[in-house]
Parts: sequence; C-alpha cells; structure tokens
Amino acid sequence: MEKVLLDHVVEVSFVLPEAREMRWISWASESGGPLNGVPSGNNRLRLSAKGRDQRRND
Repeated sequence: MEKVLLDHVVEVSFVLPEAREMRWISWASESGGPLNGVPSGNNRLRLSAKGRDQRRND
C-alpha cells in the first residue's frame, strides 16, 4: 500500500484586543511562547503542516 502524506491547512479570523499578547502552545502544552509582531485588532492566521499522518501510517 502506498503511503500518502497529507497537507493540513487551517485558517481562522480573530481579534487581538489592545494590550494583549498573542501566544502559541503545542499539543498537550509541551511548549509554547509569544508570537511577536502580531498587531492588535482584526487578524487572520493560517497554519499548515505536512506529513502529520506519517506516524499513524507507519
């Protein structure tokens, strides 16, 4: 059976209030930190990952 690696893309719109900091966090809170440079107000975030199914298919 041929292994197929899928691309995953998620896009979300959000509002970052004044004086708030945008942060990222990994699954299960293993790591995280600030996302510097994200301005307050209306924003759109796009995330993509490739090969997330690889381990499941091994």
